[in-house]
Amino acid sequence: LAVLTVTDYLRHRDAIRRDVASVFVSLASSIVISLVLSITGLQAPWLSKIGQIGVVSQPFLLLRLVGYFRPLPRGLFRFALAGWVASCISLILFSSPLPAAVTLLILVYFIVINGYSVWAFVRGAFSSSGVTRQRLRFAAMGSALLVLLFMIAGLRLAFPTLWRDSTAAIQLMSMLT
Repeated sequence: LAVLTVTDYLRHRDAIRRDVASVFVSLASSIVISLVLSITGLQAPWLSKIGQIGVVSQPFLLLRLVGYFRPLPRGLFRFALAGWVASCISLILFSSPLPAAVTLLILVYFIVINGYSVWAFVRGAFSSSGVTRQRLRFAAMGSALLVLLFMIAGLRLAFPTLWRDSTAAIQLMSMLT
């Protein structure tokens, strides 16, 4: 999907297509980097950090997409920007695995911003028709699954004894997203 959206942007260079491509590239960055590292056998932790920064950029980039069809509350936009900056700085300063408190803060940022985006996409789908309605439905569904994925990860972090092996659920949610 990242390759398709980047190709679409390169063909029809406009701001919306750029931001759609940015969301998909942010999600794919970590996967592509880890794939390249495993194929080449390189040991480059800084490349992994770049992929992680790409992933934590997703909520902020998704919120920018929401802004094309609905006015964004200033407080929410500031929270998203602060969450994105704090997440990026945390990933740079701390090595993996991140401290639990930092991870929880990143999860809150993901859940709040993506949760708002789900709500905005659903509202937008109700007030539109045709292809736009269908695209907003898919965006809402993908974002909702992503929120659920991060909620499962948060529960796993908060209550490790209750959910010892959530890897299968997390992988399933990732594929569905």
